[in-house]
Amino acid sequence: MPTGPDLGEGWGGYVQFGVLSRTVRDTAAMLDVLAGPMPGDPYAAPPHEGSFLAEMANRPNKLRVAFTTQSFFGKETDPSCAAAVTQTSTLLSELGHHVEQATPQFDRDALVSAYLVQIGVGVAAEIEEMAHWVGKTPRAADFEPATWFLRQVGLAMAGLDLQRSRDAAQTAGRALAEFHQRFDILISPTLAHPPAKLGELGLKVADRAALAALRLLPLKPAIRAALAQLAANNFEKTPNTQLFNQTGQPAVSLPLHTSPTGLPIGVQLSAGFGQEGLLLRLAAQLEEAQPWIERRPSVCATREPIN
Repeated sequence: MPTGPDLGEGWGGYVQFGVLSRTVRDTAAMLDVLAGPMPGDPYAAPPHEGSFLAEMANRPNKLRVAFTTQSFFGKETDPSCAAAVTQTSTLLSELGHHVEQATPQFDRDALVSAYLVQIGVGVAAEIEEMAHWVGKTPRAADFEPATWFLRQVGLAMAGLDLQRSRDAAQTAGRALAEFHQRFDILISPTLAHPPAKLGELGLKVADRAALAALRLLPLKPAIRAALAQLAANNFEKTPNTQLFNQTGQPAVSLPLHTSPTGLPIGVQLSAGFGQEGLLLRLAAQLEEAQPWIERRPSVCATREPIN
């Protein structure tokens, strides 16, 4: 999807505009509206023949499906999130697909560093551009601590750091492309843990103290140490979506399961580059086999009565 004419790549291409929907049908319809290049785009996804929405009427042929319960950028996967993947794998097997356990191989440490460097540089550039718009020098007091810290990260990085981050993402993209030569679809947990409570992903007291100290002494080694700790905290809960931001493979999260307390548990499906249509067809097949549209948690904000 294009980001022009006013904006370029978001965070080096890691970020893309899209929609949140409650059905695969709506996602396909919006992709019909939004997909396609604009004049002047530096590159574009392969053109899609026909309508994504019309494709929803066709179920996929027998697919080669890989599944993994591993945490890509974190350490452990909660049993409820792992169970969601294995149960989805069983369902796909029952639907006639070939399913086996397999995990793509990539340099995790290089990708984690690349992700944070690229975001830091992107945030620093955005803040400087914002300061130009409003005619005001940016101050730490104007931003949340984590945002200001990412600015410090971006300002501390050299051109070599940015180039290495791009190289790492492209190397991983080739590894994922090779993986998808063997498998049409990869299934993984969307999150490594059930949905976090409000504020749970916020900065801890120790993190805030470290970031406050860095405002006074923004040395590159200290920034890298604080960055590593901040990354460990963030990737522990949400370790699996970044890989596809970096490599460009299409991916979708489906709320196929629920936790023992009734919270939605997402299952992430990814496909090879340019295979959005295939991904949507399989997602529609799963939605039909295990619909979620009427599912509600025991406590939710709604005007409708809960059965």
